[in-house]
Amino acid sequence: MIRLLEREVEAVAGPRRWIDGADGLVAALRAEDFNFRTLKAQVILKRAARRGQTGTVRELIDAGVPLHRLASSPAKPRRDHLVWMDDLGWLASASGHFQTLQVLMAWGAGRYDQSDKDVALAFAAQDGDLDAVKALIGYRANPHVGL
Repeated sequence: MIRLLEREVEAVAGPRRWIDGADGLVAALRAEDFNFRTLKAQVILKRAARRGQTGTVRELIDAGVPLHRLASSPAKPRRDHLVWMDDLGWLASASGHFQTLQVLMAWGAGRYDQSDKDVALAFAAQDGDLDAVKALIGYRANPHVGL
């Protein structure tokens, strides 16, 4: 009985959309008057990029999520800043998903962050993703950097 109730709640609420950033997330956030120009929005974007959710990444950028790192307020520390603890930039986060990487590069993500480009290149090379390697070198990642 409880499992049936859980399935019904999931069918109505669509929690995977909120948790995983699945299709429909941006529309749902807009319906809630979500501010896409915040650190929280960047956290959502970075997680979608890591999962290779190209459509969601494109929609979030179109909605206005900034592609420069926003800082959390020092007077009010937030848990959201933990997403940056690994120091991976936009490109490195998406490096395992070529289409997502292409979307981010088309929007200029990491253009002025040489470290992000170089780390993404190292990850793509390690994964054997020749298309991503070529794209990142074309985006001025340095293939001679030893990481």
